[in-house]
Amino acid sequence: MGSDGISGLRAELMKEGFRYVPFYGSIVDYNAIVSCVRDIENITGSTSNLTASMMSAYDEVTAAVASEEKKDAIFLRYSSSKGWGIGVSGSIAVALLEAAGGNNIGSSAGKDTVYNQMKIVELLSDHPDALIFIDSPYFDTYGGTFDKFIDEVMGGDQGNHGIVKMFKTWNNYDPAAADGLKAVAHVMHPDAVDGTLEAYYADKGDGDSSVMLYVGIGAAAIIAAVGVLLFIRSRN
Repeated sequence: MGSDGISGLRAELMKEGFRYVPFYGSIVDYNAIVSCVRDIENITGSTSNLTASMMSAYDEVTAAVASEEKKDAIFLRYSSSKGWGIGVSGSIAVALLEAAGGNNIGSSAGKDTVYNQMKIVELLSDHPDALIFIDSPYFDTYGGTFDKFIDEVMGGDQGNHGIVKMFKTWNNYDPAAADGLKAVAHVMHPDAVDGTLEAYYADKGDGDSSVMLYVGIGAAAIIAAVGVLLFIRSRN
């Protein structure tokens, strides 16, 4: 499971007798997130059945968007060494988009075009109403803003593309992914799913909106989830 020098969780797991912890490196769909949480509950001995609420949220959302036309959307991540990357598949963010009634326009990008800004521009041009979901490090680590993204990637013209900042809170292989699913579904299908999340549009002047989506990518997420479940077990 790798090292965890900050929280001491690795040492705690080792004390409990764990040597290996299953890690879902690739998330195919929302059900894979649920399966991972269920496995963590099993290895920690939790009897809380946290996956029940996750499946309830899934059933609620999928029923609400079943008759809705899929909304074009794309998930983007930024790397200081590679530049802009497209969420093809295998991430919680993409799994949430698809489960929430989204059409992931990045799915057509092959591995050789994943980190390719020109491909992103091409996809957005071909899908003029697509929502853009951006991973949080662009904002929190690299000092990015909505307007900076519009200027540097979209040539200063946002067009009809709403933009959503996706933080990492809901990407913890954790029951909180259910909250993320509902929020994503709302921003894509506001008439079908209740919620408060709103996409950013420059002409609204709401660039400092506090209503943002929390999803991110990283192996450290599994450590946070196990920590939560160990805490739950300690209280049972």
